[in-house]
Amino acid sequence: MARIIDITDKLTFDVKPAIMIAGKKIEINDDAVTVLKLMGKMGDGEKDVTPGLLAELSDMLFTQEGKDIIARMNLNFHDYSILVETAMNLITGGADEDPKPEGSTITISSMTGT
Repeated sequence: MARIIDITDKLTFDVKPAIMIAGKKIEINDDAVTVLKLMGKMGDGEKDVTPGLLAELSDMLFTQEGKDIIARMNLNFHDYSILVETAMNLITGGADEDPKPEGSTITISSMTGT
């Protein structure tokens, strides 16, 4: 008889990472297929991020609700770039911040271009 291992307790089905901006929670798509596509788009990290690529990454990263929230914020390009970079780092484990517990939220309190 084949061995069966139940890993259900190790998985986080409904927990999505999120970024908080000005009190608005923006969930990040972190499913494996999306992350693999994002990583494929970025390659080895040497790629120049063009506005078109940034828009493509954003489209994959954020839920429709998140995209609507972001659109209402009217972020400038620099702030939008920070948002996308932070979301990418959050789901790929490349964030420079202290490690956060699973299911936690990163808050970006100031997103000025200074």
